Amino acid sequence: MEEQSFLLACYKGIFAKIVYEESDKKWIGRVLDADDLLVFTGKTIEDTLQTFHNGIEEYIAAAGTIPSRSHTQTYNMIRYGVEARPFMETAREFLREEGELK
Repeated sequence: MEEQSFLLACYKGIFAKIVYEESDKKWIGRVLDADDLLVFTGKTIEDTLQTFHNGIEEYIAAAGTIPSRSHTQTYNMIRYGVEARPFMETAREFLREEGELK
């Protein structure tokens, strides 16, 4: 099994898993714990996070509520191989500065 690095971002209490797709040279994210499929992309981590934030705001405006799942679910998140990839360190530093990663 190939290990894949990912980042976990949070906006307004809504979590998203973001991965870097090396073959496409872009970031791809998916909102976790939502009944609706909410995905977003970007060429840089900054663009990707902005798209995530904008998408959540648009969802809230249209639905009148935050995305949620109709049942409770717990995730055990494991980070693999992040230290071996320089672009992930840059992304983690940006997320720390933005207060989205501790």
